[in-house]
Amino acid sequence: MQYLYRWIYKYYTYQRYKYLKDIANLKERKVDLGGHHFSVFYRLGSGSPILFLHGLLDACYGFRRLLSHLEVTNPIYLMDIPGFGKSKVPPMKYLYQIPIFADLIYATIQELGLKHITLLGHSMGGLIAQHICLRDNTQSIQKLILVASGGTPHPERDKMRDILFPQTEENVIRLLDYLFYQDVPQPNGLEKKILMQAWNSFGYQSLTANTLADEKKVFIGNKASMIQVPTLILAGEHDEITSPVMMQEMKAYIPNSTMKLIPKAKHAIHIEQPKLLAEEIIRFL
Repeated sequence: MQYLYRWIYKYYTYQRYKYLKDIANLKERKVDLGGHHFSVFYRLGSGSPILFLHGLLDACYGFRRLLSHLEVTNPIYLMDIPGFGKSKVPPMKYLYQIPIFADLIYATIQELGLKHITLLGHSMGGLIAQHICLRDNTQSIQKLILVASGGTPHPERDKMRDILFPQTEENVIRLLDYLFYQDVPQPNGLEKKILMQAWNSFGYQSLTANTLADEKKVFIGNKASMIQVPTLILAGEHDEITSPVMMQEMKAYIPNSTMKLIPKAKHAIHIEQPKLLAEEIIRFL
């Protein structure tokens, strides 16, 4: 049965990557960093490039609804974070760390030759984006967009860990309730089993263990005050995973930042309210 679950999930992800190519008209490029190949989906254009970094339990195709509303001519780059989606790393627990992800993505940015970037990150991708900004000694990052972004440990850390890594089918539904404000997906029994296995993979478990072991290195906290680029913070009005209160704290740290609340949205803002999100991004750009 485990093989069947993996095969079905693989087919599910294949269809969404196919959407990026066939509907969103993105091309795929493999970036080689010393034997490790990372997948980047892109389309060329005019102006400064926008690089998207997805969140936990997701891949770059999670931005597909947002792209359909983002009417810009800028070059677009969607990257699977190392160890997720089509960006593979060796199955070593040590590699699944936010600072290492940031180093590898920053190296990928340099390999692609991208300059004057607007870096957009959702959830975990937003936390990684902040790490990248702190590493950016070439001033490649010109603007930062943080969507329901991580930054500080959640005040109910243990509760959030249980929610984000469901161990039962009932907890799969609970996680979806935390992600969506309305139109919450209602997976059937087989789909629950598939999601439960996918969301408890080696990579996710390793990332959780490494994060808990060294939270001070992972979470930016007041170090975000060193981020100097113009920053837009977008928060779901009803989000309990990265709450508006946590986003306000982040705004207080980042000196050149503004914050917008997105109504009728929880954590999956880019899926629930892609049009409103796109409008705020376009205004910021």
